[in-house]
Amino acid sequence: MADTITLFAKEQLGDLMTELLRRDFPVRVKITKASRTLPQNALYWQWLTVMATHFTERGYTLTKDDAHDLMRHKFLGHETKTVGQTEITKLRSTAELDKGEMTDYMTQIDNWCVDHGCYLPKPEDSEYQQIMREMGEVA
Repeated sequence: MADTITLFAKEQLGDLMTELLRRDFPVRVKITKASRTLPQNALYWQWLTVMATHFTERGYTLTKDDAHDLMRHKFLGHETKTVGQTEITKLRSTAELDKGEMTDYMTQIDNWCVDHGCYLPKPEDSEYQQIMREMGEVA
């Protein structure tokens, strides 16, 4: 049975080397990007709920799912997939975003919302705020 070892920081490379040396060869190493996190996703859906309430109160019927589709259309775009001889165009999924892409996407949404008078919650202890501080975007 295959084990999965996930690294979260460069400092863990030594642990990986130790583990590799402990095993019989051959081994398979798979390098993937860090996908969006559950805390990012939770805050994102909280934002969509706030957006739905804000715009509905102003006369635009909007559900959080509608807001999700609208933001994906506006900031992520579409992808085309060919099935047989049929081309299918669909909105890009947020599940495909890595942590950095999700942060960028959320920042675009936040800026768009501010331009439309909708202020989104950004809890100080949220991962989003932590990433923004690390990037020097928030004091």
